[in-house]
Amino acid sequence: KVSIGEDVFAIGNPEGFEKTISRGIISNKYTSKDGKYVILQTDAPISQGSSGGGLFDVNGNLIWII
Repeated sequence: KVSIGEDVFAIGNPEGFEKTISRGIISNKYTSKDGKYVILQTDAPISQGSSGGGLFDVNGNLIWII
């Protein structure tokens, strides 16, 4: 369970860098039209090349794959 306004951390390996971390919040949650998916919106900066990294809560729990 993720709440709007919750602090999150994006960790990845963008092009030319290793093990970067950025902080943000969950700014909104959407449900897909078919109801199968929840889409999270965050303001945590995510650099190009960081796909496959994780979005974590303050307790270190993985909540999404970037």
